[in-house]
Amino acid sequence: MIDHRLVKLGAKRSTPDERTLKIAKYLTVPQLPPAPPARTWSKAVAVPWGMLANDTLGDCTLAGICHFFMVEAANNGQQIEFDPNVVSKIYLSLTGGQDTGLELLDVLKYAMNTGIPDTTGVIHKIGAYAQVNTQDLQEVMAVINLFGGMYSGVALPLTAQNQTVWDVTDPSLTGNAAPDSWGGHCVPIPDYADFGDSCITWGELMTMTKAFFAAYFFEGWAVFTLDWIKNGVAPNGFDKDTLTADVQAVTGPPQQS
Repeated sequence: MIDHRLVKLGAKRSTPDERTLKIAKYLTVPQLPPAPPARTWSKAVAVPWGMLANDTLGDCTLAGICHFFMVEAANNGQQIEFDPNVVSKIYLSLTGGQDTGLELLDVLKYAMNTGIPDTTGVIHKIGAYAQVNTQDLQEVMAVINLFGGMYSGVALPLTAQNQTVWDVTDPSLTGNAAPDSWGGHCVPIPDYADFGDSCITWGELMTMTKAFFAAYFFEGWAVFTLDWIKNGVAPNGFDKDTLTADVQAVTGPPQQS
């Protein structure tokens, strides 16, 4: 396990925008299949996650969306990787050359409009996204099940630095257990189970308890990419026409990559 005291943070809360779409509206679709009790989409990834420069730069928002793409592709039989030099270049272009961190929503917009190339030069884009209520665990499970993960922001406490499983150490959430006492971080969450969830951070899978998730996660996004669809069917068995039609009901037509 890496020394988390030496890695970088860099997630900022997204600026509120009344135009932001909420996934709750989508999840009211009557045909939505119930989420199973557990999902482990990450197990399909057979290549190294990669730090993607997040050990030297606060580019977790970019690293997180790249890791999200890796999960999407792997569950459709394709192992992809990203170049940390390319990721850091994109990050610094978005920050104006300064290591200031980024809002999650700004990265989502970039991934939708421009996309991020993998090491073979293939551009990966987002087709649609909508905000998730992170305090509604049923909504979170449904999003992870339906879209292969959730793109998330977490206000890390200092107590998380030396934990092998992220958990709440002080229910009062004060002192070193206070949210943001370490700083803001961005992770995709591809797995959930009864015990808790697993996210991808600093090139590794990190398990967290449900109590930790409820206490510290401040932002979540459902992300739809065409990487999630292959031969007309998503890995969760949802067919392309139904999934696309339902997503369009909330977000508008997904952009073609």
